[in-house]
Amino acid sequence: FHAPCSCSFFRFLFCHSKREPQRSPSLTWYYILFNYLQPSIKALFLTMPHATARVGDTIIAETDVWETVEGNIYFPPTAIKDNSILSKTNTVTRCPWKGEASYYSITVGAQTLQDAAWYYPQPYDAAKNIKDYIAFCMIHPFASLNFLNFVKRKSQGLGLDCLLTIFCALLLIDKSKVSVSVE
Repeated sequence: FHAPCSCSFFRFLFCHSKREPQRSPSLTWYYILFNYLQPSIKALFLTMPHATARVGDTIIAETDVWETVEGNIYFPPTAIKDNSILSKTNTVTRCPWKGEASYYSITVGAQTLQDAAWYYPQPYDAAKNIKDYIAFCMIHPFASLNFLNFVKRKSQGLGLDCLLTIFCALLLIDKSKVSVSVE
């Protein structure tokens, strides 16, 4: 499970232009690297890549205007395709600089993903740009059994295979359920 404040080391607040954005795939990696390399700087971009959140093949949110905070993509409430798939839960977490987060479960077809999205209904001033924006627990790109087996094979003979496999499993355990992409 990915708590909203688990990446406080990479804390950053990313502001963007309210102008109509254009898709810019070439900016995606620069955009991400800039945020991680310059965590204390607020940056202004006139264009933003397109962001999409999916559960399986079902698109649940899509937008060209979004915020990133601590590596999570926050979708505006208007980006949600069908609000009926979101149901509020009793789960609440607190961040020392963003405030109290409330959670949603996501139901797509017969599949329900418990606490798979969160939002800040009353954020602190430092995070007022994400008020009511929704972030999703994201799937780690390497969170697969194939990756763990690869690590295990590579570490055999070093006496570290068990330790490395456990370490990778702890890092990549199914802490996320929704695929979020930026194009």
